[in-house]
Amino acid sequence: MDQTMAGTGGAGKRRIFLVTSDPGKVQAARSVLGDSCEVEGLRFQLPELQGTDARGIVEEKLVEAMKRTGKDELMVEDSSLRMKAMNNLPGPMVKWFIQSIGAEGLYNMAESRKSYDAKAVSVVGYLRKPGRRGAPYEIHIFEGEAVGWIVPPRGENGMGWDPIFMPAGAIKTFAEMKEDDKMRVSHRAKAFEAMKRFLESEAAGTLDKRLVAKAQRVQRPPGMLDVFR
Repeated sequence: MDQTMAGTGGAGKRRIFLVTSDPGKVQAARSVLGDSCEVEGLRFQLPELQGTDARGIVEEKLVEAMKRTGKDELMVEDSSLRMKAMNNLPGPMVKWFIQSIGAEGLYNMAESRKSYDAKAVSVVGYLRKPGRRGAPYEIHIFEGEAVGWIVPPRGENGMGWDPIFMPAGAIKTFAEMKEDDKMRVSHRAKAFEAMKRFLESEAAGTLDKRLVAKAQRVQRPPGMLDVFR
């Protein structure tokens, strides 16, 4: 059974359900998207898909959530950690690496290769139905990135790999930052901001058609997929 995490959206706003069991993720979405839509957290257990294709994972989760919940508008967010020392792994599988060797284990792998460059990537998927041109639904993908380095674990905030990731231009890891400071530089906030620009420009009738034309559009009947950065 699905459970919602109630919010206080304004009257008349479109309601989009964010499928997650993480209240922090819901709060992050609300803090960015609050003026554009009402974000409702939906506690719903989705299959834990594994692989290196973050977009594909998000798309599959959205379709599964649509089938199980019947909601017309849904969001899913998936974060990845790409380490140069590991040829862009662990990627979307970072959760399993953390459970297996911990954040310190990931740092040790970077240290053993003296290669510390890393990139935090957030992929936000937005599904709505019906879709364009007769499709029963359509999916839009929004991406955000934060470039940085892998450092020895520091800080008590956040979770997962936050203690070992320090974004470029900062002197603190994600786990050492206050939430407001983290949101200014985080990959997740950037992905939600890309979605906000899309929703607002679409609502105003000013969506840049060139953006859509340049997007990686993949026809996957019966749905549709657009990718935006």
